[in-house]
Amino acid sequence: MVIAGGVEALTVREVAERAGYSVASLYNHIDGVHGLLAGARQSIESSLVATLSPAGGVAPQTAGELVDVFVAYASYFCERPHAFDLLFGSSSAARAAGRDPAVRAGEAELQALWGPAFAALVAAGELAPERVERTAQRLIYLVHGALLLSVSGAAVDVQDVREQVRDAVTWALDAEATHQRSQST
Repeated sequence: MVIAGGVEALTVREVAERAGYSVASLYNHIDGVHGLLAGARQSIESSLVATLSPAGGVAPQTAGELVDVFVAYASYFCERPHAFDLLFGSSSAARAAGRDPAVRAGEAELQALWGPAFAALVAAGELAPERVERTAQRLIYLVHGALLLSVSGAAVDVQDVREQVRDAVTWALDAEATHQRSQST
């Protein structure tokens, strides 16, 4: 993978050497490190969408299925901490790659994966329509917090992260369902 050594360590020369190309030849195909990182982001997002896409095309429709999507999302990044760093890191190179228009389109594909589950939760009366965006944002924050803590350590216990994410997302969705029921009575 292009970013195996981390976002900050990436150089065009290193990639050219690993790929067996001259630096000049590589520059004919990419726009420096920014182009490499944007391409790597697109590849990661495509891989993540493929990993999380529902089997048989049936999108998650229940809170439990939505929890499973977020657990799979966390598992993906536990196994690829450099991918998490590239997509969500604070380095200037990661931020610059994230502004690429093609990368922004990939993010929309990821968000579309859990959209049907939120719509189903609204239809089931477990989530208020006006709280969908805030709830989705809160879930991402919870999952990313767990991931930041886990991928920043020397050893990642993927099973522990999965359990933490499962508990946090379940708790948040249960809290929303309780809130919605209390507003309905």
